[in-house]
Amino acid sequence: MCEQRKSLLTVFPPRSGNLWFSLSESMPVASSRPVFSLGVIDRMSIGARVTTISVIAAIGFVAVGAITYVSQTYLDQVAERSRTASAQFSAVSALRTKVLELAALKDAFLRAPSDPIATQLSAAMASIETQLGDVATIGAAVQPEATATLTTKAAETAGHLRSIIALQTELGFDATSGLTEKINAAAEPVAAVLKSELDNGGNVDVERLSRVFLEMRMAERDLMLFGADHVAGAFEVSQGRFTRTLDRAYLPNEVK
Repeated sequence: MCEQRKSLLTVFPPRSGNLWFSLSESMPVASSRPVFSLGVIDRMSIGARVTTISVIAAIGFVAVGAITYVSQTYLDQVAERSRTASAQFSAVSALRTKVLELAALKDAFLRAPSDPIATQLSAAMASIETQLGDVATIGAAVQPEATATLTTKAAETAGHLRSIIALQTELGFDATSGLTEKINAAAEPVAAVLKSELDNGGNVDVERLSRVFLEMRMAERDLMLFGADHVAGAFEVSQGRFTRTLDRAYLPNEVK
């Protein structure tokens, strides 16, 4: 690395009473070769060096491109998951709003059954089924089990509500529809006969029969309103009492 060191101490005559010392070539001589060397590249020709450096640069560009592609793909996946989660949240929020509206309509229908409310209930259930389809489409890939459970429970609830509506429709929403209309149509002639007998000075049996008949009609109204087991039992008891009273009543057979 260095040439032979030469050290020469030259003593000059003192000037103004001092000695001057000069140190010549006391430090190592720097080499003309570069400190950093790749070794193999040093032995290559200039053309080979240029080609090698170009290849290394190309590999670097490819590596940077691959890293950029992988990073961008990951970011795209994250963005897609974020959009899916946002869409699912919006769909579930809309579904929750519709379910609350359905619950309010159901309570109103149970308190006072009517054909308009039944129509609104049917429309609300259809809207929920449509919204549930959107939720299922979005959530099937994200939360398949929860989505399947939600779909099953919603279908069961809709089935129960439709059964209630069908039953109430069969019973009748008022005195002019369903079985209620038929019951009234059957009871009106009985009430007319009893009224006629009372107007014509009917006996005690007619008065007793009229009272029992009114009790039976009241039990019928309670059964239609409440539908509880004890109310149904009271109606059956009143119906049996009316039949026994009618059998014992002193009335012409054609009247009975």
